[in-house]
Amino acid sequence: DNKLNPVVNRRKYLEEEIDEKRDAFFNSVQIGDTVKGTVKSFTFENGCAVKSIGESAFFGCSFTEISLPEGITAVEANAFKQCISLLKITLPEGVKAIGAYAFEGCTALTTVMAMGVTEIGCGTFTGCTSLTTLELGDALVAVGDSAFSGCTVLATFVGGKSLKSIGEGAFSGCKALVT
Repeated sequence: DNKLNPVVNRRKYLEEEIDEKRDAFFNSVQIGDTVKGTVKSFTFENGCAVKSIGESAFFGCSFTEISLPEGITAVEANAFKQCISLLKITLPEGVKAIGAYAFEGCTALTTVMAMGVTEIGCGTFTGCTSLTTLELGDALVAVGDSAFSGCTVLATFVGGKSLKSIGEGAFSGCKALVT
């Protein structure tokens, strides 16, 4: 019995050390490495400490939906670019900026809900040919150049009280846009 005790103690020590290091890592993680493969759905667990979706993090992924946790503050450039199966994205109110070309070429994307966003970067939704529903809050201040270029079925855009700047060609090719 006493001979096994050091082994058991060592194992317990190592397990605790791994748990501590894992927690420290995930408390400061930023998604930034490209995720590849045939992921259909991606959900962050409750309590996830991810603060931003890094540049090109999910570039070209095949998932249809993603649920972002509260606490995310930024979606960086090209983060979801060419995710051609993505149907809907709801950004937590903490997300203030969407980087350039973040959703470019997401041809199946129909719905974007981003109530806390203050800035939409250039080309952010370029080529989202299925985008019909766009819900933005009153916090929106700036829309970048070509932000919605080629969103051929987008019929309405409501800017809100804080909107001060709409970039060049922000809505070029939006054939269905009425308001």
